[in-house]
Order: sequence, then structure tokens, then C-alpha cells
Amino acid sequence: MICGVAASNEIFLLPGGVYGEADKDFAVAYVVPRYIEGLTIVETTRPSDLRGAWR
Repeated sequence: MICGVAASNEIFLLPGGVYGEADKDFAVAYVVPRYIEGLTIVETTRPSDLRGAWR
């Protein structure tokens, strides 16, 4: 889940799931700047999100 990306300066990317020894090259975590060239952020709301004024 991505939360608060639009209001952050850095985006932490973490692997999801369970990795074994054979997957060690793919189980990496890293941080990218929010304003890096070519990054597209798509945000949406969920039906359970009751914060919006649209309800």
C-alpha cells in the first residue's frame, strides 16, 4: 500500500511477499526522490475512505 506519496519528499520502495534464498537478488529496498524525472504517481480513494467531501 502506498500512503502519503504526494506529500512526501522521498518514496520508500520495499519488497512485498516472502523471499527465499533463490530470490535474494530481488529482495531489495530503496528510496527514490519524489520529484525524480519520469515518475508517475496515481492516487485513488477506496470505498472505505470516509474522509472525502464527496460523500
